[in-house]
Amino acid sequence: MHYSFLLSALAGLSLAAASPLLVRQANSTCVATQTGTAPPTHPDTPQAFQNNLVYQGLAVAASVIPPSGYETTFRNAAGATQGGGYLGYIYLNAYDPSQCATVCNAIAGCSSINTYVERDPSTTPAAGCLNPPGVANFKCSFWSTYIDSSNATNYGQFQDQFAVVIAGSDGFVKC
Repeated sequence: MHYSFLLSALAGLSLAAASPLLVRQANSTCVATQTGTAPPTHPDTPQAFQNNLVYQGLAVAASVIPPSGYETTFRNAAGATQGGGYLGYIYLNAYDPSQCATVCNAIAGCSSINTYVERDPSTTPAAGCLNPPGVANFKCSFWSTYIDSSNATNYGQFQDQFAVVIAGSDGFVKC
């Protein structure tokens, strides 16, 4: 779907800089398949994740000086952007809106970016592991439409008993 242009946009970047850190394991119940790209939250609860001062600090600091050619439309929201004009997302190894903007600039029609931290399950929730340990991931999504705080309404969802939640969400649009 959107993978071909994302792959070509990522061709100029180091693969490690834009891909999730995955550790493949045999099909075992509750064996972690993902280590995360962001610092972990302790305790590992949705509430602690959403209140993590490190994530909030990264978002506020990044929004003060937006990427070159972009302006900040919202900062440190508790939700990621959702709606029309979605072009895809990548994992980042750091909270780096400039890297996100570089990829957006290589995607035809991309005009907005959303950087955020997401609490994801360390493995796919399934029978015997309905609420696995969480990991934190830096993510960047791409949009062909203008985004602002009114679009930052993806607060997460449940995967079985595991709560996916968002923290430190910043929005940027091309000037």
